[in-house]
Parts: sequence; structure tokens; C-alpha cells
Amino acid sequence: MKKKINILFFGFLILFFFFYFDDFKFFRNIPESPGDDKYLSLFSEVMDLVKTDYVEELNPLLQYPGAFSSLVSGVDDYSSYLDERKSRSFRLYQQGNYYGIGIYGIKKNNYFYITDIIPDSPALKAGLKIGDIVRRVNGNSLYALSYWDMFLSMISEKSIPFTLICLKKNPENLQTLTINPIFISRTVKFRKLSQDIQLISLMRLDTVSVAQIKARMTEYKNSKWIVDLRRYSGGDFKSFLEVSKIFIHENVFLSIETKNGKINLLVGSDNGPGYDCVFIINASTILYSELLAHVLKLTNATLIGEETSGFVPRLKQFYLDDGTSVVLNTGVFKLMNNPILGTGVKPMYERKTIEDNALFSACMSILGDHE
Repeated sequence: MKKKINILFFGFLILFFFFYFDDFKFFRNIPESPGDDKYLSLFSEVMDLVKTDYVEELNPLLQYPGAFSSLVSGVDDYSSYLDERKSRSFRLYQQGNYYGIGIYGIKKNNYFYITDIIPDSPALKAGLKIGDIVRRVNGNSLYALSYWDMFLSMISEKSIPFTLICLKKNPENLQTLTINPIFISRTVKFRKLSQDIQLISLMRLDTVSVAQIKARMTEYKNSKWIVDLRRYSGGDFKSFLEVSKIFIHENVFLSIETKNGKINLLVGSDNGPGYDCVFIINASTILYSELLAHVLKLTNATLIGEETSGFVPRLKQFYLDDGTSVVLNTGVFKLMNNPILGTGVKPMYERKTIEDNALFSACMSILGDHE
């Protein structure tokens, strides 16, 4: 009975905020509909019922964050209402500087499914593997939370241990792990693999990364390149456009459909430098990194790794007065008029979950075949 009343209460609470708060930042542009008065009346009736007849005394104000979260996460798989701590963590993630245990993943079967792990990270040292499922963090269940609620539960602005309950893949069993995070700074990294082959680990798409890539590729203009697009950790759209001009040697039509209309753009460059590249992708290739992978696929670039997850929303974080925030999908990307949200990128060469150096060796073999 208690569970049913709570569900009913949350439902009407969501409707109440949706229709009543005209000056609230989410809903200021939503016109009133003829049914508003009906739902407000029902909400008032349910509120009175809970106050007067429920077996325990409740403070409705404590239920509002849950109502916000249910409303926003119910819109799609990419939007989320974040409390104060997770709002700060999301900003740090976007900046590429945070404390974390070094895992990436997707929302699968209502839990956090690990798709990638940073080499030498606390997660790897604790025994976590790709395919493991995180079910609880610090005693809090991740079941049915939004993707961002799950992921941000495992990063923070300071070094505080995370206690995870995980369903291990091989052999299948539940394990409790307490892992101390480390400071993670996700910047572009370079490595010379051979006399004529260079590696770019492109984990962020920002102005600094773009400048460093241009400088490196100018210095080694006769090299071939392996570009690792996995383990994406934030960036901005302007930098995506600049990076596309480096790696994509033709113009591609990209549009963004928003609530206020369509934005038409050309990405890539038909007079680009024409570098010989192989690009690595997997399910941790998301957001602008995955958008880049989609354009690369369309232009027949050489892709290796695993299929991406289709996580390509146009996200924007809106801060609220109390320090909480809302992360909303504000646009749909389309390539050649085809929407790509929810559609993964399949690589030309599939390599499932192999060690990094073995993957780099496979890329070098492909580049050798280009001669």
C-alpha cells in the first residue's frame, strides 16, 4: 500500500510541476492546455489524502527532487535532473578533470554496464572488467536511474572511496569492492609507435586539444596516424568542427534540429591535409567523439574496434537557483538528413575487447597495407 501511494503521489507531483510552475525554467515556454485545471485539482486531492490519511507523517517538500528526476529522465535516455554534488561532477567531467576510478559504460538492463576501463586505473587494479555490471554505489541502488545519475555516482570533486556492488561477468557472482579514486585529467596524448606511425589518444574535443593536434601533425607531417576515439571525456561543438577539418577530407552536410528550428552546417574540409589515419572506436566513444565517428564512417574512413552505442544527443546543462541542474537533450543531429541519435557506428574492422597494444598493432598492420 505504501509503495502504491508513493507511486501515485510522485505521478501527480510530476503533473503538478509540469502544469503549474509557469515561471519554472523547464516549462516557461509550454502553453497552457484545457486539462490543466483538472490535473491541478487531482494533485491537490492526492496531496490532501497523503497528508491526512497516510500512516506516517510526510513532508511533501522532500519528495520534490524525486519528482523532478522522474520527469526529466522520463523524457529520454540522455536527459537528467542532477543534485548539487552531481551537478558539480558533471561540470568537472565536461572539463576533463575529476576524481574517478577509471571506468566507462552504458545503461543496460537498468544498471551500469562497463564498456571500457582506463589502463592502470584503480578500477582495473581492483579486478573490474569489461562486461561487469555495477548495481550499487555507496549503498545506493543504480536501478532504473538515468545514465548520468549512474555515471556521476562514480566520479567526484575530491578523493572519497567508492564502495561498489558489482555483478561480475566471469564467473558470474556478486562482489563488493571499495575503490579509492585518483585524479583523472583527460587531455589529448601522443605516442610514437614506430618510425612513421604516431598515436593520438583523443579523449577530449576542446580548443587545447585542437591546437596540440595541429602542432603535432604539422611537426610530423609525413607520418601515418592512429586516432583513438575511445574513453571520451567532454568537449565542445566548436572544437568538433575544427577537428573534423583535420581528419575529414570532404564537406559533409550536418543539420541540428532544435525546438526553435534547424541549423545547417558543413563539417570537414574538401581541401584538408589528407592524412593517412585509422580510427579506434567502441561503446565509450560518445557525444562529439561519436558524432565525429559517424561523419568518418560516412566518408569511408578506416574504423577499427567495436560498434558505438548511438549516444549522440546535443546536451546542455542548465543550473537552477539551489545549485542543482538539469542536463537536457536540446537538439537532434542529422547527417545527410538522417538522424543518428540511437544509431551506433559499426567499424570496418571489428576487434572485440582486446588489450590496447594488440589493438595498436592491428592498426599498424592496416596502415602498412595502405602503402
